[in-house]
Amino acid sequence: MVRLDRTIRRRVPVPYDVPATPDRARARTTAEPSRHTPSSSSPGLSPVAAMTPFGTRLRSLRAERGVTLKRLAAELQVSSAYLSALEHGHRGAPSAGLVHQVNEFFGLIWDEADDLAGLAKLSRPRVRINTAGLTAEQTALANRLAQMIHRLPPDMIAALHGLLDRTTQEEKPRLRRAARKA
Repeated sequence: MVRLDRTIRRRVPVPYDVPATPDRARARTTAEPSRHTPSSSSPGLSPVAAMTPFGTRLRSLRAERGVTLKRLAAELQVSSAYLSALEHGHRGAPSAGLVHQVNEFFGLIWDEADDLAGLAKLSRPRVRINTAGLTAEQTALANRLAQMIHRLPPDMIAALHGLLDRTTQEEKPRLRRAARKA
């Protein structure tokens, strides 16, 4: 058991032979949610949901191949804390060099390597959208999405992904420059 020493703000072990006060007894019997994992009262959040797309894929690669976070960190010459933070979105998107190292470590080639690089680009945990020069409707949509995204159910998120995928796959008309007169 650990208590917080309020005078110097550090944790001090509490011996178990000390008579328990009601506060200590309650602390031993009820587990408080960790500040690092989402609470069960947060709708739609789980430890996996808090991960970035790149982090989710990296963790699944590690699980498939039986590689620990510590071993991967040693091979990539980064700290395990950094990799963990990268997986959970507490760090920015990984660099292209790190993605390349991960591809080499796991032996990913062609499509798998491209997919991992694409996931890395989609894994920026703090996104800013510059709506300067856009219409009022586009600005309103960006703001509403920013305010509501944490409340959207997974099926709605999947539907939005599908809509965006269909929109970007439509062929765009090619613009040709007018021929110059000499």
